[in-house]
Amino acid sequence: MRFAQSYILGRLRNVTFFSLAECNAAIAVAVERMNSREMRRLGMSRRQLFEAIERPVMANLPQDDFEYAEWHLARVGIDYHVEVQGFFYSVPHALIREQVDTRATARTIEVFHRGHRVAAHARRYGGSRHGTQPEHMPSAHRRYAEWTPERLQRDARGIGPNTEALIIMVIARRPHPEQGFRTCLGLLRLFRGIEAVRVERSACARSRSARCPTPRWHPSSNTGPTGWRRRKPRTARHCCTRTSAAPATTIRRLTLLTHPTLDLLADLGLHGMAKAFTTWPTIRRQQPQPRRMAGLLLERESTLRQHKRFQTRAKNAKLRHLAAVEDVDYRTPRGLDRAMFLKLAGCDWIRERRHVC
Repeated sequence: MRFAQSYILGRLRNVTFFSLAECNAAIAVAVERMNSREMRRLGMSRRQLFEAIERPVMANLPQDDFEYAEWHLARVGIDYHVEVQGFFYSVPHALIREQVDTRATARTIEVFHRGHRVAAHARRYGGSRHGTQPEHMPSAHRRYAEWTPERLQRDARGIGPNTEALIIMVIARRPHPEQGFRTCLGLLRLFRGIEAVRVERSACARSRSARCPTPRWHPSSNTGPTGWRRRKPRTARHCCTRTSAAPATTIRRLTLLTHPTLDLLADLGLHGMAKAFTTWPTIRRQQPQPRRMAGLLLERESTLRQHKRFQTRAKNAKLRHLAAVEDVDYRTPRGLDRAMFLKLAGCDWIRERRHVC
């Protein structure tokens, strides 16, 4: 470029042009003369070099115009989605917690992991904030993604209006419709092979009841007019020592609600509380007050964190011998003052910023 600039300006510096077209025509003549001139060291012109070396390896221009794109680093969440401009796009569930690159254009969102594209979505500007592809979902989620409240109601409508009302009641009693899918699927599975009239009579009686049915209840012909008989849980003697039916149902519901609570505590990093919560039936028999229960959970969490902190510091210290203060033998005549030794082991002098004299 520097040689071309000097060559063209040197030959046109004293020429006056009265139009832009006249100037461009003069520049074209100078460029053609420069490219056709033979170079002394190579013995050939620039055009001959271009035709012999560069033109055979030249590729065609891309058919699509250049599209502006923004690249960002993102971390895949536990729901196998990445966030781009306030919207969430799914990636294969095996990439949970992995770092990926996102490429956002005006029309598409692409996700790359270690240089390979793993997902592509149409960019969202409105509507639902989540864009999920079924092939990205785990098999357990994919199984229930095909089920919707409308499909469950349609299957129940094939049995009768009372069964449909029962399914609607189950879904309506849940904070999220997906939480009632398992119950509805269990009920519809229990209804297979049973006469529609008997199922309708049983569903009508159960929908009028205040208690929401679970798959542990099923229609039977030898249970009286309601047509429902409670199936005895296999682990009833382990979860409750009473013989009445109501306490066993209460314990069962507490067991069902434990799992989401444990998952939430684990996501928040409260592993001590999670371990204490697993012993809930044991603590429940003691019937503690709410403040006492909160104190027990916090105490478990604090104890676990102190234990982990101590293990980490002991590992980083790389001590030659694993010793403890409790293992010191004061009976050996070494001049050790037990009271002073235990006082120093309490490390109060460190917190008070005092010296050992």
